[in-house]
Amino acid sequence: MHDVSEIRTAARSLKAQMIAAGMLSTSETSERLDILIAKLDVDDFLSLRALPAFWELLALWQMPADIEQTAISQKEKGVLTLADEQQDLTPRAPPRSSHTSVKPEPSATDVPPRLPHPQTLIGEVQLGGRFDKLIARLCRSASSSAGITVTFDRLEDILNLPVESLFKLDGVGKSYREDWQDLKVLYLQATEFLPVPPGLSDAVDPLELVQDDMRLNLTQLDAADLKVVAKLERVMGRADIRTILSFDSLEQEAVGSLGGRTKSQLMRVRSRLAAELQLIAAGTLDYHSAPASLISTAVQSFASVAALGGFLLDRVDTFLATLDEKSQMIFQHRWGFVDERLTLLEIGKKYNVSRERIRQLESKINERLNNYLALDSAEIWHAATSLSQEALRLEMADLSGCFAEPTHFHDFLAFVSLGRIHSKISSAHPPLAILDGYFALHGTAIEQPVVLQYLQQELGGDEKDASNALQYLHAQGQVALESGLIRPLSLGKREAAAAVLAEHPNGLPWLDIARHANRRGISSSPFSEQTASHGLQDSALMYVAGKGVYRHTRFVDFSTLDEPAIFHSLHTYFATAAREVAHLSEAHAGLPELRKHDYYILRYVVKMHGEDHGIYFNGKSQTDSISLNPAFDLFSQKSVILQSMRQGRGPLTSNEVAQLLKSRSSRHAMVYLKELMDANQVVQVDRMLYTTPERAYENIDLNAMRRTIESVLRRHDKPVDPSIIQHELNALHGEAYSKYFYSSLARYFAQLGHWQRRHSLFALQPISFSSLTDAIDTLCRTEDSVEQNFASLHPHIAINEEAARVSIYNWKAAKGRLVAGGGAPELEGELEID
Repeated sequence: MHDVSEIRTAARSLKAQMIAAGMLSTSETSERLDILIAKLDVDDFLSLRALPAFWELLALWQMPADIEQTAISQKEKGVLTLADEQQDLTPRAPPRSSHTSVKPEPSATDVPPRLPHPQTLIGEVQLGGRFDKLIARLCRSASSSAGITVTFDRLEDILNLPVESLFKLDGVGKSYREDWQDLKVLYLQATEFLPVPPGLSDAVDPLELVQDDMRLNLTQLDAADLKVVAKLERVMGRADIRTILSFDSLEQEAVGSLGGRTKSQLMRVRSRLAAELQLIAAGTLDYHSAPASLISTAVQSFASVAALGGFLLDRVDTFLATLDEKSQMIFQHRWGFVDERLTLLEIGKKYNVSRERIRQLESKINERLNNYLALDSAEIWHAATSLSQEALRLEMADLSGCFAEPTHFHDFLAFVSLGRIHSKISSAHPPLAILDGYFALHGTAIEQPVVLQYLQQELGGDEKDASNALQYLHAQGQVALESGLIRPLSLGKREAAAAVLAEHPNGLPWLDIARHANRRGISSSPFSEQTASHGLQDSALMYVAGKGVYRHTRFVDFSTLDEPAIFHSLHTYFATAAREVAHLSEAHAGLPELRKHDYYILRYVVKMHGEDHGIYFNGKSQTDSISLNPAFDLFSQKSVILQSMRQGRGPLTSNEVAQLLKSRSSRHAMVYLKELMDANQVVQVDRMLYTTPERAYENIDLNAMRRTIESVLRRHDKPVDPSIIQHELNALHGEAYSKYFYSSLARYFAQLGHWQRRHSLFALQPISFSSLTDAIDTLCRTEDSVEQNFASLHPHIAINEEAARVSIYNWKAAKGRLVAGGGAPELEGELEID
């Protein structure tokens, strides 16, 4: 059972640390702790992670180990065996209800005799039921959660996941966290594991083992597998080996339409692929010569054209066997393969459906056929392209004999060779980039009739000319023909980004644009997904629509913008502002005419058309500056901050400063504030409150204050923390200023050269420590108690005991995270206090 006294002690410690960190006042501590925490703002709530008592309290709140699960009869439960892959390998938790306050742990008697080894690859783990769902959820969350980087390659990565990392994963709620705790208990209680599969103990990421010439061998998939692979292809635009292996980390937007059973089936295919890749890497499987392998080579080789014909015939027969009867008949009638050739209309009447429906079914069948044959290498067709049509018919006699007419055979060869063998060769070839602009304007997948109509208009020919042009572009690798849709394959990066954005009315972040373009293979060269840096600029097709977000201009109704009124307002603004350079966001906030428009649309209009109206724009260095002078200097972000502080009614928080910036970034705000404080242009007057020295000290006798602080430094004759200055000066003058206020004063005077400063330590003589943290690191030991460490610190640093306790707590917590592998802690929030 929980030790209530320990929990109460931890709760009191947490309240004390929250008071010391400035999160609570002493008058608030009478309320319940959960209510106090609920009242915290976002920054304070996140700062809880730095308080040791917070983690001590969480550690006390664990599952009791002595509660046994409710017995389940053998008749209800069944007998679990390792050979039965359809049964769960783990006991199920009892149903959760509003009457259950503590969830019992799995008892030792319910634990299977041998669990998968902790070093088993994630794709190979089969625990069953809620644990399989847990692993799938953690893998998806790890790839999509911002601000945390975790990788789950093996089961042990999940078992060893730090609690604080688990809390940061998006979509991992209470139920999943409870399942994770149960899984850890199972492995703590287990005495024996299944062995690591042979050759996988030192396995690498399966994606790293994929070769460029590898292809998914569809002949080795059963009907259920083929169905789910086809679904994935419809969603992602492709279903190759890499896409299936990456399935559990693909963006939620893409795979959200797939059902749970489909996802489970895909994970099984993924596991088979990962296992074969490991066998190939170990040299025990040759995918070039193993016909029963799930992975085959994309670069087939044939001793003769006749051998190629025999291969095609065998594969077409096998392909037809995977189709339902209706699809088989459509294939045979449309190609004239061992049956008479019929038109779309004739087949539609046969099945009592429309001509368009038969065309759609035919497109899907033919798309699957080319994927099934996997013959897109030019080398395969090299010998065949040198033969005449008559010679081809004779060399491939068995295959050609299956077609009612020779022309049907040659049409079929033209299709399966991806245009390398032509039944008719067009004398005029269109420009290779003829469709690039159309894709950039309309999207990454366009219906074939629409494309044909566009080509007909551009080329000035008839339908046959447009069709021949499209086949030529397909043969040259410019486009792909998929399910009645035309997809680009070789766009420039600008056109590819615009094509992706054309399908997303609300815009996308840069990284999502890169991922969409790469998954669909529409660019001539892949986008980098390792960094958010990019080379896109506002253009006629796209514009910056937010922090790191781009949007297509097709979704903006520019006819609603009154350009003359916009620029007239800007000229009026400059006439009254009495300065040459201004920030566009200021003008947007201050002018009613501009506030009617979205800021980023206004920014686009000013940037693209401003010069025509005598308004010049510069968006460099994270600031949108405008001027009447074409050669103006940038109006810096710092200027915006200082001006707002001087004109405002009171100090600003870091969040308020962030809202003044183009990026709206709190991190950027802290960087600028630190630079301004280093230059003595801004001071910190309270926790997270900043203003200019003129505003902060307008009622302060600075000379008297300097002398008083200097007397404190002289009396202690060692480095002094602001908590001591606060305590002594407030008592002396009957004031209630915060330690941040006194710290800002001491820092201000130190930068004027009156005494020494090292971060938040001040003294009249040189200070041997670089900061308070450095002093603690030098003088204290992690194994000592807080009281012992304070006794070691106090002879060298003048600091209030409560402030010292908080700093020592934080130092110990940081050391603990470093030992646990969390890396160096990142300081947030306060600029002055360690």
